[in-house]
Amino acid sequence: MIHEELRPPEPTGDELIDEIRAYRFAISAEYGHDIQRLAEALREMERKRPERVITVEQSIAKSGKQGDELRAAG
Repeated sequence: MIHEELRPPEPTGDELIDEIRAYRFAISAEYGHDIQRLAEALREMERKRPERVITVEQSIAKSGKQGDELRAAG
């Protein structure tokens, strides 16, 4: 679904939150606010640079935690 009428988020007063939301909005706008186009672009990035993709297994191994612990902390 494409949402051309979307506007940038209103400021919250928290600089970090506002910056994150502005980046998120800008990235979404690059793909016409179409989640399918964004997802395909991300999959293409993963195909081009697989060494930059971190799997769940790698994340668990690096953290030293078990999967259940990670989900509970999430």
